[in-house]
Amino acid sequence: MRHRNPIRAGAGGAAHLGLVAGSLVAPIALAADTTAGLLALAGGAGLCWYGLRRARRAERTCAELERALADFSTDSAFGLAPDTTGLPLSIAESLDHVHQRIRRSSDDVSRAKREVEDARIAAANAGRARSEFLATMSHELRTPLNGSLGMLALLLDGDLTRDQREFAMTAKHSCQNLLEMIDEVLDFATLENDCLALERKPFKLAKTIWDAVVEHSARAAHRGIGLSFREIDELPQFVLGDEARFRQVLDHLLENAVKFTHEGEIALLARVVRRDAQSVRVAFELSDTGVGIPEGNRESIFEAFSQVDQSSTRRYEGAGLGLVIVKRLLERMDGTIDCESEVDHGTTFRFDAAFALHGSATKERRDERLVVPGTRALLCTMHPSFAEAFESQLKLLGFEVEVVMDPDIALKRRREDPPHVFFVDDNLPDIELHQLRCALDEEAAPAGCVHALLHGPEDTQPHEGFQGHVDRPTRPSVLRPFLMRLCEHTLAAPLPGSEETPTPQRARTTPDRARYEGRVLVVEDNAVNRRVVTAQLEKRGIEVETATNGFEALSMLRLVCCDLVLMDVQMPEMDGIEATRRIRAGEAGPCLDIPIVALTAGDQPEDRSRCYEAGMEDYIRKPLTERELDTVLSKWLRAVTPAED
Repeated sequence: MRHRNPIRAGAGGAAHLGLVAGSLVAPIALAADTTAGLLALAGGAGLCWYGLRRARRAERTCAELERALADFSTDSAFGLAPDTTGLPLSIAESLDHVHQRIRRSSDDVSRAKREVEDARIAAANAGRARSEFLATMSHELRTPLNGSLGMLALLLDGDLTRDQREFAMTAKHSCQNLLEMIDEVLDFATLENDCLALERKPFKLAKTIWDAVVEHSARAAHRGIGLSFREIDELPQFVLGDEARFRQVLDHLLENAVKFTHEGEIALLARVVRRDAQSVRVAFELSDTGVGIPEGNRESIFEAFSQVDQSSTRRYEGAGLGLVIVKRLLERMDGTIDCESEVDHGTTFRFDAAFALHGSATKERRDERLVVPGTRALLCTMHPSFAEAFESQLKLLGFEVEVVMDPDIALKRRREDPPHVFFVDDNLPDIELHQLRCALDEEAAPAGCVHALLHGPEDTQPHEGFQGHVDRPTRPSVLRPFLMRLCEHTLAAPLPGSEETPTPQRARTTPDRARYEGRVLVVEDNAVNRRVVTAQLEKRGIEVETATNGFEALSMLRLVCCDLVLMDVQMPEMDGIEATRRIRAGEAGPCLDIPIVALTAGDQPEDRSRCYEAGMEDYIRKPLTERELDTVLSKWLRAVTPAED
């Protein structure tokens, strides 16, 4: 039942009272006296009018008050609400209700803060656990692989039968494939956990690119694929950045290109798209003539664990993480990547990266011209991209270059207008290459014309009919001295400051294994890895001392003077970090300034930081490659020239 408002009820009662009074007084007065009755009737009407006016004003006031009370009672900020009877709460009760809501809200906020803090601590603990897991897995997986790959490399350096060499190479390639998959999984996990910090150190950009191209050229040549690199614009000599991670990007993309290309060629182009006083942006284009990517799969190739062919009978193996890692690394370098592809016609990846310029990057290069004007070169190859790249290198050296794709036409041009240098790419079809070689053997070389063979890096067989041979692709630092030896009578005099001197023309350009002078202490608890590193150092003419933990290393350095320490990190009794700290503190005698290089399977950013903070100067991760070993040894030991050896 609805309760009437008492204020509105009072106002209505006054109005009714006036009406009743007027209606009662008027007939009585009329009967007694007409004049008095009229006056009484007028007074009753006035009273009635006044009562109605006051009633309407009271009703408006009541309506406004009801609306205000309704708004106040339902205001969510105060939590006021009518009671079960529909009447609003009293002010005291409402204030008490507000205080209760505030207390509950304060408790909720405190509880939420505790939950957020607990979640933050749990996330930090989970992050540390993930990092520790990655570091442990990296060490435990890389350590046995380092022994396997190292022993296989030593085995392949020995005298083996053809079958034995094939078996050893197969085992080595299998270990390398396993290592690549392990690296991909660990790198992906590191990027997912946002644990990767890029270094900022000076390095030679063009050299890094050439190193990657030359390393992958062996696999390309084995498959009969041409691989070339060309600088469309002159790259800066030195840039600041993370050389190892940029090299990782190149390795992933080149490995993919070789993997999915069965015939044809692979071409890498580089151009400078923006350059100012502080930075440079370099764009790359990597094209292949491989199997291509269907249109519906071009976006998914940059997703984790994605494969173009997901069937159980797929032809190409892999974890599907390489391109994901490439994309995320390029994003860290303020770069992008995308691709264009056509099935059975190949794929082109376009990517870029930004680098800060090093102080010496603005230094102009010296004049690259090597030969007198009019010196001509004839190149016979069937790979247009390689021809274009090699032609640009020769033109920088001053050659006039003619490229011929047909061996018969090349022989005809050699007879009619002999060039000074006739370059033959051995990546021709077997029959055509054999016929060309036979023709060169039968025909005497025209006067003033020398023959040079471009071959794969793993080809070490003698080449009859050629006065020189050089690896393909040929980096500029190798091509220049090669041509100086090959054509000493047609070249201009060496430029001032050039240290190259002519040597016998048939000398091979591939250098022997580098040799160094000094004594190295190898601190490694794993016997297999210790044997591998010792053998690799001894092959380079280095005296080697060994220790199995930090205590032995300190004792050894007190007795023997060494020039370099290769220090494992995880060892029993005393690890490499503690041993390095004690060496720097003088506990190893006068050797407190000896160069110490970390030799470890750990590859997380915190692993490197711990090593540098302890006092180590350099860092090598396992499995140890000969290229990485030579890079470190060349920094800290004196190289021995063949004449001194």
